[in-house]
Amino acid sequence: MKTLFDYSQKEFKKSTKGNFIHSYYLAKNLSKNIDLYGINPKSHPKIIEKEKHTKFPSEIYCPFIKGFFNPIIQIMAIIFKKIKIDIVYSRYSYSIPKQFGYWFSFIFKKPWVVEVGGIPWEEGKKIRHKRIFRKFFLFPLKKADKVIFYSNSIKKEILNEISLNKEKIKIIPCGVDPHLFKPLNKKFIRKKYGLPKNKKIIVYQGSIDHWQGLDILPEITLRPMDKREDFVFVVVGGGKYLPILKSKIKDLGVEKYFIFTGKVLQNNVVDYINASDFCIAPFVKNRKASPIKIFEYLACGKRAITSSIPDVLDLDLNEGLTYFESENVESLLKAIKKELNNKIYNKEPIIKKINDKYTWEKNAEKVYKIIQNEYKTKK
Repeated sequence: MKTLFDYSQKEFKKSTKGNFIHSYYLAKNLSKNIDLYGINPKSHPKIIEKEKHTKFPSEIYCPFIKGFFNPIIQIMAIIFKKIKIDIVYSRYSYSIPKQFGYWFSFIFKKPWVVEVGGIPWEEGKKIRHKRIFRKFFLFPLKKADKVIFYSNSIKKEILNEISLNKEKIKIIPCGVDPHLFKPLNKKFIRKKYGLPKNKKIIVYQGSIDHWQGLDILPEITLRPMDKREDFVFVVVGGGKYLPILKSKIKDLGVEKYFIFTGKVLQNNVVDYINASDFCIAPFVKNRKASPIKIFEYLACGKRAITSSIPDVLDLDLNEGLTYFESENVESLLKAIKKELNNKIYNKEPIIKKINDKYTWEKNAEKVYKIIQNEYKTKK
């Protein structure tokens, strides 16, 4: 089964963002069962092919040209080489001109399976305040044979804007690589990275964006913590919101409570998580996502404090999570105090649960079944 894989792809060491991580593992696992033909390389196709076994019809790649050029080159190569594509799989781009998978499926009458991983108007995209245009941007979803949402909240938000046949809809959450994200020696890693030995370390890892809710952390350090100062937040990652967060921390004069690493490779992310005493995911109230960071924290055997947003509650991972009311300083303060004093935690049950339900292999198995069923139905 030849599948057009319309998904931005990078080599592993450059896959620092969630969508590239998802793409990497999805392609790597799907390619075990089907022939994937990629059209949207974000690093050299030969490197991606070697790592993920995604096939790129053309070796031409222009790293300095964004947008249409590289995908169009790959699509033209598919046409000229007469590669018979059976089905199209896309990650929705919220831009009709750039929705190459949609146009390919429309022109060549191929089944189209598309995944929706977020809400663009809640993530700072240009259509945030253009409600009148949302139905236009989302219209291609009505033409899809199957729509895969990462979470129930994402599904509900999209269905507020357009109607979809219920039979088309599937929900498949993100996952984790249990071979990479696993418990490691905390003391060794702290020494390796020069992290404080005698302080409680609270790790946040992920993109530094407004919807991650990190604004609340500087305020926490201003509140009485039973007169404790033996803790520090280690913020792992980069993003457009990072300068704003740093500026706020400086203005409040609480720099001593924060360590910033900037963007790091996945191999280093797992180290920082394991260096922690516990982790944090303080999402804003309206955040809708399948949070990869939650899976990664728990797979490493770390407890996590997280906002009680619906998409996290739906995961049923209560054994490893402490919830607080999103954007509520007092609620988060109470949760942090609890974890600072928590000395007993049996990590094995939650690690097993993650490995049984929320791995990238499980994710890809579910996607493969959908692709296979659509292929058989339309054949």
